[in-house]
Amino acid sequence: MSILRGPHYQRRRSFLGGLTALGLSACSPARTDLRVRVGVEMFDGALKDSFERDSNLRVEMSLVESPAQLAERLLGTDRVDVSLLGDAWLTETYTSKLARVETSRLRNWEQLGQQWKQVTPYGVPFRWGVSEIAYYPKHVTPAITDWADLWRESLRGRITLPDDRREVFGIALKRLGYSYNSPDPRHHREAFTLLQKLQPLVLTYTSDSYLDILIVEDSWVAVGWSADLAQAQREDPGIQRVVPRGTSLWADLWVLPADGGRQVAAYRWIDHFLAPVNAAQVALQLSSRTPVPASEQLVPGLTEDPLLYPPASVLEHSELIRPLPGPVERLQADLWQTLRQG
Repeated sequence: MSILRGPHYQRRRSFLGGLTALGLSACSPARTDLRVRVGVEMFDGALKDSFERDSNLRVEMSLVESPAQLAERLLGTDRVDVSLLGDAWLTETYTSKLARVETSRLRNWEQLGQQWKQVTPYGVPFRWGVSEIAYYPKHVTPAITDWADLWRESLRGRITLPDDRREVFGIALKRLGYSYNSPDPRHHREAFTLLQKLQPLVLTYTSDSYLDILIVEDSWVAVGWSADLAQAQREDPGIQRVVPRGTSLWADLWVLPADGGRQVAAYRWIDHFLAPVNAAQVALQLSSRTPVPASEQLVPGLTEDPLLYPPASVLEHSELIRPLPGPVERLQADLWQTLRQG
């Protein structure tokens, strides 16, 4: 059985403008059984509605604009019971503010793919994808196939890169044949030298407006995340997407702030999205892969996309971004600051 029904793409601006209609208003419901924090482009109101129907619980949503703000809020006083968090933020600074997940409280835990059970004791994966390159073939020839193609002089001022240090350094590290997570400081200095050569070709660094810049063709090439770029391609079929042979895997996880309450409801929320039929809705609404293998047969229209579902030959050279050793983390942060000020 397939639950794929009709078009499932929403432009970013339409999504942001329709939060209230989707049930993601900042206003509290009359009764609050659970408080959840999400990023506006990382969730969909239909998923909240589904949980409320199934559980008879009322959810108050707290919205932030970016993955970075999700992490920052963990350090503040704005309390919620469960939050989304990108895997790249699973450093000690933030995990010290989280409770460990008690997997015995999740009835659907066994639905999770084996590799996703081992990501972290501090979260449960919700969705995942890969970093991609999107470009306009009418402006860019020959075709882009890998990271090295970004260093073309013909692309001067036409590339957008994420405002994300680990992703950008990862591009150069992968081109050099190293890991995103290399512990060797020499590798990061080599990557910095390579990025200095790329810098004049970059129009801007942005993680939240690169789709708009690409759609109006101010940029010809954008590095971004598969869920975003799949949506952009649906709006403009003239966009071509490519997954480099070695790229980063990203994952958004449900985490439990240590100062949150309502644990029974929080675990019920997390467990809801591990059920295959609900995980399939996540894939459908967010154009993302889910960590629940049994959900994939329910969304064949998505699984036929070789970029959302890249072959094993691509995935085996790809990796999740993990925390770097402290000295290397500080070195890369300093090099990033120098690059951006250059």
